[in-house]
Amino acid sequence: MFYLFWTTMALGIGSGVLVWALLRSIDPTFIFLDDKISKYEISSLFLGVATITLISVIGFIAFLFGRFYIIGILRNRLKAWNFIQIFFIVLTLFDLFYIRLKKFSSGEESLGAYIWLPLVILLVAVAVTYWKVRLTNKHAILPTLFFMIVITTLELLPSLSVNRIEYIVYMLVPLVVCNAWQILTLHKLVGEKA
Repeated sequence: MFYLFWTTMALGIGSGVLVWALLRSIDPTFIFLDDKISKYEISSLFLGVATITLISVIGFIAFLFGRFYIIGILRNRLKAWNFIQIFFIVLTLFDLFYIRLKKFSSGEESLGAYIWLPLVILLVAVAVTYWKVRLTNKHAILPTLFFMIVITTLELLPSLSVNRIEYIVYMLVPLVVCNAWQILTLHKLVGEKA
């Protein structure tokens, strides 16, 4: 877990700083917490990205404990657990579109302004799931999809309260990088195909 924590922190901070630099070069008005590049903004940037990465680590640990606990309860009903995971995956993708549409839409925007986020998360989750299945086995499909869609969306909630693409992307990229790294590395650390 020590290895996983520090590598996740390094990947999260690195990807967050890269996204910030890219957003800053595309839109010079994008600010993190200051009106210009200063020591204050740089230190806040590192602390902010480290916090996002820590949210990812805590979400992963919560996912592992929650999964272990629920599988223990539903020992003889694993099909029910599979159905529950599918239900929450579909519900999360739908709500990610519908709730943002209802909260922020003024009726003048196209639906594309609200459907892009669930589609991006779904495509990334499918790609990570495909990779995970290639590394392990087909039993990793639902847990990986669940983690990459439902847990990532829960971790993304703070940026969803602001209807600005820059802030959503700023938080989404490090979360996706960290979550993908953790789920793809897990089976190497436990020594079995999980």
